[in-house]
Amino acid sequence: MPVIRPADNAEQVEHVMGLLRLLGEAQEVSSLSTALRAVAEVASLLTDATEAGVFVAEEESGLMRMVASHGLGLVAAGDNSVFVLGIVPWLASEDSRFVTADEGEVELRTAPAAFRKGSFWTPLVQGGQTVGWLVVAGLSDGPPDSTRLKFLRLTAIHATTLIRGMRAQTALNLRVEALTTLAEVGQTLASTLDLDRVLRLIVDGVARLSDATACSIMLLDESRETLRIRMAIGVPEEVVRTAVRKIGEGISGRVAQTGEPVFLRNIADATGGLRGCNPDRYRSPSLVSLPLRSRGQVIGVLNVNDKREGDFSAEDVNLIMLFANQAAFAIDNARLHDQLWQASVTDGLTQTFVHAHFQRRLKELVSAAAVGQDSLAVIMMDIDFFKKVNDQFGHPIGDVVLQGVAALLRRAVRSNDVVARYGGEEFVLILSKVPYRVVLAVAERLRKAVEAATFGARENPVRITASFGVAMMPADATEGTELIRLADENLYASKRGGRNRVTSSDAVRHLAELELAPATASGRVERAGSPGTEVDC
Repeated sequence: MPVIRPADNAEQVEHVMGLLRLLGEAQEVSSLSTALRAVAEVASLLTDATEAGVFVAEEESGLMRMVASHGLGLVAAGDNSVFVLGIVPWLASEDSRFVTADEGEVELRTAPAAFRKGSFWTPLVQGGQTVGWLVVAGLSDGPPDSTRLKFLRLTAIHATTLIRGMRAQTALNLRVEALTTLAEVGQTLASTLDLDRVLRLIVDGVARLSDATACSIMLLDESRETLRIRMAIGVPEEVVRTAVRKIGEGISGRVAQTGEPVFLRNIADATGGLRGCNPDRYRSPSLVSLPLRSRGQVIGVLNVNDKREGDFSAEDVNLIMLFANQAAFAIDNARLHDQLWQASVTDGLTQTFVHAHFQRRLKELVSAAAVGQDSLAVIMMDIDFFKKVNDQFGHPIGDVVLQGVAALLRRAVRSNDVVARYGGEEFVLILSKVPYRVVLAVAERLRKAVEAATFGARENPVRITASFGVAMMPADATEGTELIRLADENLYASKRGGRNRVTSSDAVRHLAELELAPATASGRVERAGSPGTEVDC
């Protein structure tokens, strides 16, 4: 065979078998870099070159990056990636080229030193476009002869076929994985209303399929003026807890404001007009930020950044958009369910929980308190002489008073406490894991707040007072219905004692005093050894 150095037939056969073996290995492997490494070795053997390499154009930027080599002595396969060719006009041509030392030092400064002199460059052409180069170097006798050149071009065609096939396979695998993940998200959506679970699936899927290390979903708050992170992967916990973006601020704020996606190849080139944007916090320059839309409105932003290698591609962006649509649907679905649930458990007039929901929550919280050996308080409250309010001012003003008292109660307790309308002008609260002295202080603070408040029109304000009864677990009872009964008895003890006061049992009062020792309790708090027996302290 003329392309092999002169030798006896056995040596020629051995070389041919070696070439065929390498080409076969290149066809079988699943890694493009491994396959092209075999191609580089074939090219080296065919031309008696001491070094060989394969450059491939990045699909988005078009820059030529070396992905495989032979004879360069690189320690690891990843070392190839540091060689990215600058903009050289002839790199876009379809003509082979022999590079002399003078040309190479000027045009190929970012290529390996061996490729800058006495190297032969063969284009990898696909669909009329040069997608890479097969390079052989160390050719002391000049360009390959015509026979070797033909085999080199055949090898280049083989390399192009490998690139096309593996890119198509990669794209197909990515699409299959994306559809599988989207199907999983859809199945989860159909089987659960747990928004956090669905959003976790989405950020995990986006990060995995786009090869990103960071992904977050930010949602607008009720004011629609501020974005906060609801779910994230690859973002420090402190950032998740504290990150806030106002509308128009930073990249996320801009996307929320305009409703337009942002796709940046280099964030440093696009931060001039973005307040609150800090490019130093990103480990790689490429970033994707997409609006989450529901019913024609932007409800949040999906951010994806810190791709492990290279920049995000148009295919990545299209994929992320699919997940953005799923995220928006999940959020809308969960919010709709929450609205329906709220409507079913909330009193329409006062926006407090209804009696049935109060009973369910009391049962749950009593069980939890028993397991954790925690305190639990039930505070019952009744507006004094409410019938007189309706008789004197009319029922519409009575409704205003009820709404005002309910709002006052909701503001005065924690978000995890329960405030419910027990019936008519009577309200009930459940406070979990609160010391005895604090419960009594809260009840007294509520009493004073009701007494000081005015309701209705400013020119004709309505003033009221309220009576309170407190029962606590475990001091008074260890069962829900008994807590309600004792709180109700203490409430009516307050009524009989003159109204506008708080009544609790001797046991609760004693434990509260122990918690305060050696200091004495302050404020107007009553205690009842039995219903109807109040003692000022």
